[in-house]
Parts: sequence; structure tokens; C-alpha cells
Amino acid sequence: MLNDTTSKLTSAVSSLPELLEKKRLLDSHTNIATALLDHIKKRKLDVFFETEEKLMTKQVQVRRNMNFHMKKSNSKFHSGKIYYGSSFGSSR
Repeated sequence: MLNDTTSKLTSAVSSLPELLEKKRLLDSHTNIATALLDHIKKRKLDVFFETEEKLMTKQVQVRRNMNFHMKKSNSKFHSGKIYYGSSFGSSR
């Protein structure tokens, strides 16, 4: 029993440098991640990203609506120009 305890303690002591190196790397990466998060919060990049996503989604919806209305009206051509109708503000 004493021999078993001694071998476990020896094993733990011998693995200590490797465990300390892993801890150092984890601490380093945690500090970097925390610093990045602080910069993201300060510059409000999360709000910027959310706004950008909303604009892109809305732009896709507008394109889909335009395609729907173009198909619905059979894309009336006049002198090489497409007339989308008054719903898109085109008065030409």
C-alpha cells in the first residue's frame, strides 16, 4: 500500500512540469481572448455585426420582392429599360 501511494506521488510530481506548461498556455490564451473581447465591446463590433446582418438580410428580402414583382408583372420592357412599377419608386 505504501509502495502504491509512493508510485502515485512520484507520477504526479513527474507530470507537474507538463501540467504547469499546459496551465501557462491556457492562462495565456484566456488573457488574449479576454483582451479581444474587451476591444470588441469597446468598439461595439458586436452591434456593428448585428446591424450589418440585418442590412444584408433586408437587402436579400428586397431583391426577392423585386424578383417577385418582376415575375408578377412579366417585366414590362420599353425602349430597352425595365419598368418595375411605382412600388419601387421608378418613374422613368
